Amino acid sequence: MKRTNRLSRWGLLCSIVLPLLAQGQATLIATGAVWRYADKGSVPTSQTVAGQVRTWTHRDYDDTAPASWSAGASELGYGDGDEATVVGYGPDANAKYITTYFRKTISVSSVNATGYQVRVRRDDGVVLYLNDTEIWRDNLPTGAVSYATLASVGIGGADESAWSAWVSVPAALMQAGTNVLAAEVHQSVGNSSDITFDLELREAPAVTLTRGPYLNMTSQTAMTIRWRTDVPTIGRVTYGLVGSALTGTSSETATTIEHELRLTGLLTDQRYAYTVGTSTAVLRQGPDLTFQTAPPLNTKRKISIASFGDCGAGNANQLAVREAYLAFMASQPGGYVPADLWLLIGDNSYNGDDPTYQTKFFDVYRDNLLLNHPVYAIPGNHDYSDNAALAASHNIPYFDIFTHPTQAEAGGVASGTREWYSFDYGPVHVVMLDGYGTRLVNGVQKKLYDDTLSHPQAIWLKQDLAATTQPWRLVYLHFPPYTQGSHNSETEGDLIAIRQRLNPIFERYGVDVVMTGHSHVYERSYPIHDHYGPLSQFVANPTAYRREADASSGRYDGSANGGAGSCPYRKTNAKTKQSTIYVVSGSAGQLSAIGGLGNHPAMAFTQKQAGGSFYMTVEDNRLDARFIQTSSTASFSVTDQFTMMKNVGRTQYVPVSAGQSVTLTASFIADYQWSSPQSNTFTSAARSVVLTPAPGPVRAYVVRDSRQCLEDTYYVQVAYCSVRPGSWTDPGVWEGNRLPTAQDVVCLRHAVNIPANVQVTAAGVHYEAGGQLSPGSASRLLVSN
Repeated sequence: MKRTNRLSRWGLLCSIVLPLLAQGQATLIATGAVWRYADKGSVPTSQTVAGQVRTWTHRDYDDTAPASWSAGASELGYGDGDEATVVGYGPDANAKYITTYFRKTISVSSVNATGYQVRVRRDDGVVLYLNDTEIWRDNLPTGAVSYATLASVGIGGADESAWSAWVSVPAALMQAGTNVLAAEVHQSVGNSSDITFDLELREAPAVTLTRGPYLNMTSQTAMTIRWRTDVPTIGRVTYGLVGSALTGTSSETATTIEHELRLTGLLTDQRYAYTVGTSTAVLRQGPDLTFQTAPPLNTKRKISIASFGDCGAGNANQLAVREAYLAFMASQPGGYVPADLWLLIGDNSYNGDDPTYQTKFFDVYRDNLLLNHPVYAIPGNHDYSDNAALAASHNIPYFDIFTHPTQAEAGGVASGTREWYSFDYGPVHVVMLDGYGTRLVNGVQKKLYDDTLSHPQAIWLKQDLAATTQPWRLVYLHFPPYTQGSHNSETEGDLIAIRQRLNPIFERYGVDVVMTGHSHVYERSYPIHDHYGPLSQFVANPTAYRREADASSGRYDGSANGGAGSCPYRKTNAKTKQSTIYVVSGSAGQLSAIGGLGNHPAMAFTQKQAGGSFYMTVEDNRLDARFIQTSSTASFSVTDQFTMMKNVGRTQYVPVSAGQSVTLTASFIADYQWSSPQSNTFTSAARSVVLTPAPGPVRAYVVRDSRQCLEDTYYVQVAYCSVRPGSWTDPGVWEGNRLPTAQDVVCLRHAVNIPANVQVTAAGVHYEAGGQLSPGSASRLLVSN
């Protein structure tokens, strides 16, 4: 079903205004112009001019010979009754001429720098040429065409008199002086009742970029680039790897002011440079126009994610937050590099209409983030103009402004709708939810959290979280389940419903961070679980909702935090209830005066007096988060931070074959202090150490971080391996020609059997390729580790 919304009405306005703007363009060929035409039932004969063969499309071809060519004003054709000039169709009404040829000579005093535009009315197929170069064909097969080539389909009804869209013609094809535009019109059948030809050619208008460019829907091999122009034109993107020539091109097929091109076939995890423009001119280029394709799902490199909540205010705080973010990024090691993702948490425009988006979003970020940060967004209540009817119809510009995946183009489970979606970026799975829009559920318009059993978004959410295999899981939702800021989660029904109905879903599937806005403050919870009631419950018994190990600030910066220190929060990759951090970051633009609400007890940090943005990096199994706050004394300040790590703190037994080396790697990303209780000289500050242990007892190797938060222990012993198949009790089966003892780690490379009624011992058993153990009747294997 076609939607008509405010952006469509903007397009309608443009359809009225733009032709008026185009009145200043010079028209080279107008409807009603006199054309030379050949309707003789054959291809016009070629000519020799100054020793050169010239076909009928060439500029030097002479079409004034009366026997070959006729003249008449357009519209030219037959059979419709509205022709200014009736062309011939041949002696047989059942075997009419298949192709008719047209030429028009035009004189240009100087070539228009922005090129030209042409449109036609044709029945049925057409090919256009300018100075012997094909510029457009429609309704005809590709490749060479002859007099007998039939149009692909017959044109009928209103389409016979409809003008095509304007087609761009490069300025390079026109020359000062005499030029010729030629056309051939083909019938679809030999007994066609009619033929139509008319054409207009004009100078292309000067084109101005009015929005963008901006980046949407990044994936490992594709990127969508969007922009807007003041007049309809054919959009074109050139692109190439940074540091190389921009040899890639992608062009639109029709004129429009809303330009959108999907670049495909790109290299994975590479930075590209690009330009946007028309077929004849570049409208925006420069060193800031770059984008990075997504990395492989198993990448170990650092992923950076910037999150802006409630940014579309168009006020001084929005500008200050932008500048603080840019300064923070410039301060990072290696200097400014755009974040991999820019995620908007809703209320991206505080009026929701297209003009407000232009002035308070696109104009604010035009020359910085939009150029090189791929954007994914969710809507807030203000994007819907706080209007229940719009929430039900989804008839808002937001959905036309942003291009998001609906068919899992970037991973996740296909949602089939632009209202909610998910995507993968490296090891991170991101779920983007619409908390204000409604769907008809059992005859009633309901939001996502009104009915988590029947609402299609809730059903999809559970399917998506259950399906993902990515180790990091983030959810973005505009409304927060916990806040004591410009909104109160103790009294507002939507926020209470989210806490009661959505939080259990997030926690059940092991969501790590839930990002929210709406409340114009910054608040960040401890990792919590099972708290779905009022804050008084948390105050009464925090240990029921927060693990003892998670009672710290999680800052991991050496600062004190009561008696718990500031060690990182620890989780595993398992999609089971562990704990979830809830972040409210709704002060990237709007910053409301705060009343007498205190701080929520579930929050590890609260900032109600300054704006900012939220920034995360994920590197393998480590996540670091920062609140980048505006500052009156500096360009920015990081007032809150936390670190989370997964699958750290290992205790592992490592068997090694005699004479072989083994690499031990810390499970965490930090700094490293290696030691061994059996050696006073063993030490290293690297993440990995390489050992070639000598035969003997088990040796322990311990790696810790300098803040004494993290520790791995590896027990290493040279394994006694099988050298041939046979019986465990045969010394010749084993390296060293002796039987394993309770202190030995056994390495099985062959098929080894334990005789019946025999008990054998080992410190551990390690299977290599071909290794197999077959116990006999009443035999026993005792393993001490």
